Amino acid sequence: MVSNTGRLNAWLGLAWLLLCLPALADGASLEARVDRDTLYENETLKLTLTGTMPFSMDISQLLNLSDMDLPEPDITALQDNFEIMDRHQKYSLRTVNGESEATIAWTYQLAPKRTGTLSIPALPFKDAQSDPLSITVQSGNAPPQQGEAPSAILEVTTDKDAVYVQEQLVVTIRLYYRGNLIRGELSEPELANVLMEKMGKQREYERVRHGERYRVVERRYVIYPQTTDAITLSDIRFRGRVRNADQGLQFLRERADKVTVPVSGKPDGFSGRVWLPATSLEISQQWDNARQTVQVGDNIERTVTIDALGLLGSALPPIEPSYPEALRSYPEQPDTTADVNDRTVTSSRTEKTTLVAVEPGTVRIPEIRIPWWDTVNDRQREAVIPARTITIKAADDQAAATAPTRGDSGGDPAPSTEQPSSEPPASEPGNRESGSVWFWIALVLGALWCMTLALWWWRNRDHTGPEARPARPDDERALFRELLAHARRGDGNTLQLLPAWACVRFGRDDLHSVSDLLAVHDDPSLEHAIRQLQEHLYSERVDAGWSPEPLVDALRRLRETAPSQEDSDDSLPPLYPQRLGKL
Repeated sequence: MVSNTGRLNAWLGLAWLLLCLPALADGASLEARVDRDTLYENETLKLTLTGTMPFSMDISQLLNLSDMDLPEPDITALQDNFEIMDRHQKYSLRTVNGESEATIAWTYQLAPKRTGTLSIPALPFKDAQSDPLSITVQSGNAPPQQGEAPSAILEVTTDKDAVYVQEQLVVTIRLYYRGNLIRGELSEPELANVLMEKMGKQREYERVRHGERYRVVERRYVIYPQTTDAITLSDIRFRGRVRNADQGLQFLRERADKVTVPVSGKPDGFSGRVWLPATSLEISQQWDNARQTVQVGDNIERTVTIDALGLLGSALPPIEPSYPEALRSYPEQPDTTADVNDRTVTSSRTEKTTLVAVEPGTVRIPEIRIPWWDTVNDRQREAVIPARTITIKAADDQAAATAPTRGDSGGDPAPSTEQPSSEPPASEPGNRESGSVWFWIALVLGALWCMTLALWWWRNRDHTGPEARPARPDDERALFRELLAHARRGDGNTLQLLPAWACVRFGRDDLHSVSDLLAVHDDPSLEHAIRQLQEHLYSERVDAGWSPEPLVDALRRLRETAPSQEDSDDSLPPLYPQRLGKL
């Protein structure tokens, strides 16, 4: 009830003053005073301006209160040296011996903007002005009174005294305060040439220091210097208001002590291509097929991952594995992640690649070796994935390819050991007779052979059937229809059916893969269509509008331009006709 009565009296006094202000006479005065003239830069001072004015009451203004302006001093020049933390004002009226006088008091809570000797200039008020005041501001925080704990403490710490360029540095800011915090602002580090991220959420807890229980606000930041310039944390500030145990308001201004961390360049002994300072770094791989033997046309998915502590994901380099020509690679977009918790940064980079076996043989996938710098033990280490050997076999429907046959004798004829004579041998009558007999025998046999061939040709001239030439497999058309069906669907079986159909169509047995077919038939449009299909199957970067029509058209052109065994009339007749034995 007392409080409500006080508010009512204050409002009545203000209303009364507003009624009287239009009739205020000249002769106003303004007095300035402070509660201290020496303070530390983390402290505040109270400035009180008191203005006194004579007045005469004008009842005619009762109905025009909204048109009345309450006068106040011009404090623009005051803000050059001081920050106004809070302000309020109060009014009083009194009449002595028939003379009425109004008094207005403006109170400002000021925080110095710098150290040294600061001036509170003369401040104007109506036709009066205040006297200037001089204030001395000392650097640093005010020491606590004897036996009294400080009202607030602001400290900045780092987890390392020195770092390398691009090495992780954790900065912790803690604000300790007593009482109930009503309002407060805690600044964040402002640094140039660094990458900085906040670590986790702000923590709040309680601690005992100087024998008093404090409430603590903690913030953590991770910083990665990008140059060798030293990191200087020098402008971390807090300002706010707390309500003390006696329910009084207290203004707090704290500034943390400066912290400097030197930054070194990359060590000369580091041999890696990319500088990677980390707490730990590992590289691993996964295969969707653990077999050491695959077939031409098989797909193998390989996943390689780098895991690191103390590095951002953006700092992890591309893995860039190399593969032999027998394996065609289709890499996907890399996946990079980083988890910034309240202790450190955990990051990873994952690269997936689909490998397609295109040539038979034994291939070796080289090792992957990534040098990195161990910041805990201050030495170079290497993360390694060992090499792997894979055997690629021909596809099952192509494994029947045979090697070229030799002559009927099964080998090359042995060279003759007889040496030609420098003189012709002497003719003997017996030898001459035997030679002439064998001559006539050979002549008769040759004539019989020619007659046999002529008779065979005459009997077969009008009814050359399927036995007279190699038979074409009946399933060529069916195989081609199946090939087109898979091509239209855009599935992986297309790449396996294509060489199998080509072997039948071209009458060859050496087309084991798509690469073999493209090597024999130089068709840029077919090669381009096959590349598009492979990207459609194995790459995430493929255009969503892929169409099978270019591949289908290329396959049809290939079938029309390439003669099959059925269409070929230029093949030589067999050396030994199949029906010769029936004569």
